[in-house]
Amino acid sequence: MVFSRYLTTSYGTGQDIDERIVEDFQPTANPLLEAFGNAKTVRNNNSSRFGKFVEIHFNEKNAVVGGFVSHYLLEKSRICTQSPEERNYHIFYRLCAGASEDISQKLHLSSPDAFRYLNRGCTQYFATKDTEKQILQNRKSPQRVTKQQQFVQLNTKTLVKEACGGGER
Repeated sequence: MVFSRYLTTSYGTGQDIDERIVEDFQPTANPLLEAFGNAKTVRNNNSSRFGKFVEIHFNEKNAVVGGFVSHYLLEKSRICTQSPEERNYHIFYRLCAGASEDISQKLHLSSPDAFRYLNRGCTQYFATKDTEKQILQNRKSPQRVTKQQQFVQLNTKTLVKEACGGGER
């Protein structure tokens, strides 16, 4: 965030719009990226299990016009296997704990203990990582990052299918 702000003030147009794009994107996208890429490990309740590369796009007048975040090195094995003291990625537990009633019913969500790829490790919720605020942020962030509702619904269904272990409970 600090580096992004530096780029927009040093190389941008100096207009408020440059900083607003970065300041709006960071708080919106970061919690979502962390929910998909962070997990509880033995030593850290919020360990990053991925890397991310952030691009900021400027136009010919050096104004910030957008950006792109790509992830890499995601620890894919964590989806299938966790040690007893560890959890899968935060997003799965937050979906179980805080999906809207409509989504919960439609996708048959329940406790993490009911899902094949979640019940192999620690299934408890964490007060510091599964707060109402973070769950609500994860529910609203996809709509702010992309306006395509079908994309959000498809990814939610994919998450549940993955948590179930390919559809099996």
